[in-house]
Amino acid sequence: MKLSVDSVTAISRTAARQYDPTLEVMGVVLSEGAKDRAEIVVRLCGCHPDPCRLVVNVNRHLTPDELAAEITSQLRSAIEVHRSAQDG
Repeated sequence: MKLSVDSVTAISRTAARQYDPTLEVMGVVLSEGAKDRAEIVVRLCGCHPDPCRLVVNVNRHLTPDELAAEITSQLRSAIEVHRSAQDG
């Protein structure tokens, strides 16, 4: 069963907030050309130059727990890459 965009939004907001309270989910949209995927736009507060935004792409055919774990994993990776690029 495919999760709705509203469900992905709610799950992503909770997962992001639990992972790092400075993260704010700005929105969720369906991925172009891939109806079973969604793109989550996340604002990373406090980075320079502020605001920094990250986008993660997730599969909507996951359970809510699987989706939360996937979002956390992708955010962790994206933030590491982002911070490395700022330091470099």
